[in-house]
Amino acid sequence: SLFYSYSRSFLPQIFTDRFGRTFDPETGKSHEVGLKQELLDGRGSVTATLYQLRRTGTVIEDPNDIDSLVDAGSGRSRGFEVEVELRP
Repeated sequence: SLFYSYSRSFLPQIFTDRFGRTFDPETGKSHEVGLKQELLDGRGSVTATLYQLRRTGTVIEDPNDIDSLVDAGSGRSRGFEVEVELRP
């Protein structure tokens, strides 16, 4: 079977920077498309998926001060994933 998934995320930040300012919320969008095939009379399956994830507002540890946090800006992840499952 063929599938498609879309999701959005929103994560309010509770942390502050070294000046006491709060960070903007982290937001994201995810797209995923793939194919799943049953094998061996239902005792196994193979799933192949292409995905893309975009995020903004990600907070990370400051590389210059480990006691502080900074906004890392935006980022994108793209990939291909294959999962094989076998059952007795």
